Amino acid sequence: MQFNHMQKPPDDANATITKFPLPPCHLCGGDLKESPGYSLLGQVTSDCRPWQGQTKLAACCTCGAVQKPLTPQWHEEVAQIYESYSVYAQAQGAEQLSFDVETGANSSRSQFIANWLRQQAHLPESGLLLDIGCGNGSFLNAFQQIFPHWQMIGAELDDRNRALVESIPGVLSLHTGQLTDLNQRFDLIVMVHALEHIPRPIEFLDALKSLLTPTGLLFIEVPDLHASPFDILITVRTLVNACFSGLLNQLASS
Repeated sequence: MQFNHMQKPPDDANATITKFPLPPCHLCGGDLKESPGYSLLGQVTSDCRPWQGQTKLAACCTCGAVQKPLTPQWHEEVAQIYESYSVYAQAQGAEQLSFDVETGANSSRSQFIANWLRQQAHLPESGLLLDIGCGNGSFLNAFQQIFPHWQMIGAELDDRNRALVESIPGVLSLHTGQLTDLNQRFDLIVMVHALEHIPRPIEFLDALKSLLTPTGLLFIEVPDLHASPFDILITVRTLVNACFSGLLNQLASS
């Protein structure tokens, strides 16, 4: 992929201009140390459009989490990106394929996760699922094929895909308001490549506790920076590399 609006770095490659003081780490509240020159790199949106923004990249001096500081500039750019966001735009809405490292067999990411849940999660024959960041319903559709007796609700920032999501068998509705407005309890909450987009994730996850049944499960999939360092250049992702197991342990003890 080529970027058409690359800027030439200054003579001093370590030079940086900071218009706003860096906010604290949105995981632990620690001080952030900026990575100079990041805004000079060509970036990309999570729907694969070239983006030349002025967001920053920083690491927490306390917990080590690599993140996009939640500056006014970051909030402004993310609002612009989501205004015209198109899920899986390069494939006309079709989900990308994943490949088995041993056999080479391919399936969609959602099919892979739904099969994993069938084999490992010991889910009941029926229940209620919430898919946070459901997009155009790829996971809901894959889950329904394996668990046809479950009912499902999708959650998104807007309703541009409402007709498509609500046409999936088993889907009760697409929810676009605050999650705390939901009056159901869920047997399974799924967040597939969604948590890394959410500011202050500990607060967000803590609020999900009230949405789970006593035996409910929370499934989270996030990118792996070591396997895909390209993720650093995706503007809307607030967390690039963090110890999510530590994050969940902190949540469990709160």
